[in-house]
Amino acid sequence: MRLDIQGLGILLYSPFAAAHIGRGEDYLEGHYGTPAQVIPHVVNGGLVGFATGSPGRFILRFHHGSPAHQPCRSQEYGLRLGLEVRDHRLCVRDLYDVLEWLPECPEAQTLEMPDGHYEVTLCSALPASGVLGDDQLIDVFLRATPALPVLRYDGIPTLDA
Repeated sequence: MRLDIQGLGILLYSPFAAAHIGRGEDYLEGHYGTPAQVIPHVVNGGLVGFATGSPGRFILRFHHGSPAHQPCRSQEYGLRLGLEVRDHRLCVRDLYDVLEWLPECPEAQTLEMPDGHYEVTLCSALPASGVLGDDQLIDVFLRATPALPVLRYDGIPTLDA
């Protein structure tokens, strides 16, 4: 999945988690702009945003399961998240989409997948150009779990070293 973002992050969610956001609402300003506002969303596996460190074009490659048998450990950047999926839909959007919310997730940014809880592991490396967000590949591993993983963040989750 290719994703061009204007903001400094990516948002993963199942549509139920954004049902409370009004069409056209600036959700970032009052509800998703500070670590204290973002962390509860992320810990609950709803609107799961993470910082990329740069706008640009990201190529997300999705995998089922854990990266244990993949070359993820050799990547420079990594992050672990939790996610709840309902209605068999996962949406991937530019974090800045919450500045003027449109509830319809573009079809090209939607994945069909089983409902449930997932541990999400993100792995990436600096692109060959040396510029974050320059066709940067992010491997996204989705491992089904019986409950949301218990994770702790000191700030906004960031895809970094």
